[in-house]
Amino acid sequence: MKPRKRRSSRLPRPDLGWRHKPPAPRLAGQVWSQSNAVTEKEEGRPQWRGLAAVLALAELGLATFLFSGPLFQVRHVDVRGAGRLGPAQVRSIAGLDHPVSVFSVDAATIRRKLTATAWVREATVSTELPDRVVVAVDEWQPVAAYRAGPQGRPLYLSDRGLVLGPAADRAAVLDIQGPAGTEPKVGQAPLELPLLTALVNIQRQLPALIGQTVAGFQVDGCGNLTLVTGKGWKALFGRVITPEEIAALRDKLAALKSISTDVNFNSPDLDYVNLMNPSEPAVKLKSAKPPATPAPSPGASPKPSPSPSIVVQPVITCA
Repeated sequence: MKPRKRRSSRLPRPDLGWRHKPPAPRLAGQVWSQSNAVTEKEEGRPQWRGLAAVLALAELGLATFLFSGPLFQVRHVDVRGAGRLGPAQVRSIAGLDHPVSVFSVDAATIRRKLTATAWVREATVSTELPDRVVVAVDEWQPVAAYRAGPQGRPLYLSDRGLVLGPAADRAAVLDIQGPAGTEPKVGQAPLELPLLTALVNIQRQLPALIGQTVAGFQVDGCGNLTLVTGKGWKALFGRVITPEEIAALRDKLAALKSISTDVNFNSPDLDYVNLMNPSEPAVKLKSAKPPATPAPSPGASPKPSPSPSIVVQPVITCA
C-alpha cells in the first residue's frame, strides 16, 4: 500500500496583497490629521491680523497727533538765570524759538548746546505738560578783564582763565593788561590759570596786607609783572613765566609787607617798589635825585657813605 500523505494542519493564508495595492481614496468629508488641525486653528487668524493692523494705525495716528498736534505744542519757554546771554538767545541756541512738540524736547541735546557756549557753565532742561519747557542756566562769573596792550579791547575772563566776551564794565573786575598783539578769541586762555589765580588772590589780599587797593596788573612781552596800585605807585615783581616764578610771588608780597613800616604807601611821591629780589626790596621816589659825589680833598681818604635802609635798584626792562 502506498503511504498516505499527511495533511498540513495549517490553513492556507489568504492573499491579502496589501503591499501591492494602491492607497484607498480619501473619504469625503473631514479628514482628521495633524496638518488639518493646524489649518483649522489658523482659520480665525486673518480676523485678528486685521484688528492688529487697525490698532497699529490708531497708535500711529495718536503718536502723530501728540508730536505734531496743537494740544502739546510748546507755547511757554521759561528761561531762568540767563543774564549775559538773554532769554531770546537761550531759546535760539536750544532750538525752542520755533514750534515744537513738548514730547520731542531732547533735554540732553539742549544742555550740550548751551554748555558749548562761552558763558554757560551748567544748564538743566525740564518739560511740563501740556506746553511748557523750563531752561535753567548757570553762567560763568567774570573775575578779570584782559586787554592785549594799552589800546586793546577789554575782554572778560572766567575763573578758568577763558575769554567769555567783551567786557561791559571793566571797573567791576580786575584789570589785566597783557602784551600788545592779536586779540584772543572767545574760549581761548591768554594767561596761564595759575598766574590768573595768583593775581586775583593778590587783588583780594592787598588791602588787608598794606592798606592799598589794586588798580590793575601789567604783563609785558617778556613776562614781567607789574602791579599798579590805586594810589598810582607800582610794584615790580619780575618774571612770572615758570611755576616757580609764580610761586615766588608769595615771598615778594611778604617783602612788600616787611617794608610797610618804613615806607609811606599813601605818599604821592612814591614811584615804585622793586620786589624782584625779595631779600632786598627797593623803593624809588619821584623826587629822589642821585646824590652828588664830592671831590675828595688832597691826601684825604674818601669816607664811605652810610647804607640806606632801603636801597634803590634800577628797573629791569624787557629787551
